[in-house]
Amino acid sequence: MTLVKELKVQSIVVLAQSFNPSVFNRHWLIKNNFIEEESVLPNSIFVPGVTQLSTKKFNLVVVPEQLQFNIGHQSVNLDDEIKNTLLPIIEKLQEIPYKAVGLNFNWFVNDSEKSIKELCQELFFISESKLFQKFETENSRFGSYMSMDFGKSRLKLDIKPVNSLEIKTKESSEYIQFAFNFHIVLKLDDSAKELIDTLKQWSNFKNESKKIIDLL
Repeated sequence: MTLVKELKVQSIVVLAQSFNPSVFNRHWLIKNNFIEEESVLPNSIFVPGVTQLSTKKFNLVVVPEQLQFNIGHQSVNLDDEIKNTLLPIIEKLQEIPYKAVGLNFNWFVNDSEKSIKELCQELFFISESKLFQKFETENSRFGSYMSMDFGKSRLKLDIKPVNSLEIKTKESSEYIQFAFNFHIVLKLDDSAKELIDTLKQWSNFKNESKKIIDLL
């Protein structure tokens, strides 16, 4: 196999009993030095109930029960943006009862010498299974779901073929998506500290996803 493996999506989702999106307004973010005024892109939204901050480096979306943080471009090092922006925000808002955090890494895999059908079959097809035999057709695709504990998190790995629009060529290409979700339920009596400690270990979770991908 000549596999091509790309980490295309990285994101953090934080669940809380209640966020106040209005707190995350432009003035508050700039005043507390979380962002610079000139970094705010025109498509950002600051309205009651929803904050959607877009910059060239990252995106931040806040609704009453959820905060989502992800990179705005593949060349951006999310580790730096967590350290410089997300961690300071959480440290500022330690009074919020946080419920859970999910760390997400989506790897896209294909083979320059094989079709996705061939690759799916090679990796996941169980020849002795009558169920799999039923799906052995010219247009069949296969994937998998796996889960296990990793440290304090529950790692869920969802594997399936997907189509992705290539911006450069404007053509649709097929990949196998390996969607990693490290889910941690936080202790409410110490949720902010546990959340901060988890975010500081971001690189460990990222490295674990790569170790698993490198098994292919």
